[in-house]
Amino acid sequence: MRSLRSINLLILIIITVWSLAGANLSKAADLAENDPPVETLITDLHNDDYYTQLNAMRALVKNGKSSVQPLIEELKDDDTRVRMLAAEALGKIGDVKALRNLLYFLQDEDIMMRISVISAIGELRSESAVNPLLKIMQDDNWEVRKSVVEALGNIGDNRAVKPLIGMLEDENSKVRSSAASSLHKITSRDFGDDHVKWQQWFYGK
Repeated sequence: MRSLRSINLLILIIITVWSLAGANLSKAADLAENDPPVETLITDLHNDDYYTQLNAMRALVKNGKSSVQPLIEELKDDDTRVRMLAAEALGKIGDVKALRNLLYFLQDEDIMMRISVISAIGELRSESAVNPLLKIMQDDNWEVRKSVVEALGNIGDNRAVKPLIGMLEDENSKVRSSAASSLHKITSRDFGDDHVKWQQWFYGK
């Protein structure tokens, strides 16, 4: 009799677990169906509350390609924070369709916007971005230079190797460190930030 009761209890537990699992799956499906439309998320991107903006940006990234064109339009917004979030989202989505528009803002007046755009371009990992990035590698702002060498490392194109070796002589230690990291990513070699050793390797000496 005790054995039978134990079996019945086990069956009841199994049924309960399956019922709860089914309810959770149904709830998840409802949430997915009720995700805010892109237009609503773009509106939230303009909210005064930063966390609301951040959550909107993450949701736009989750929506993928359907968010790309609306985000491209937001790159032109008057609010720098909105523009930066739009650039970041485009980078995370990874659609190279956004590259041409992002490249346009490499010369933006706002330094932080430029850094956001450079980072996004690096995430797209398009070889077409190498030459435009190389052109701004010697920017007066060290944070811009650092962002450029990091983006080139993410892209991984061999054309960046020689210029990156040159950046190992940058006056800023963070730029030098990032250049060394990017060189390692591209070449799988590791000479740290030793400019001489990198040159010797590059020229085969």
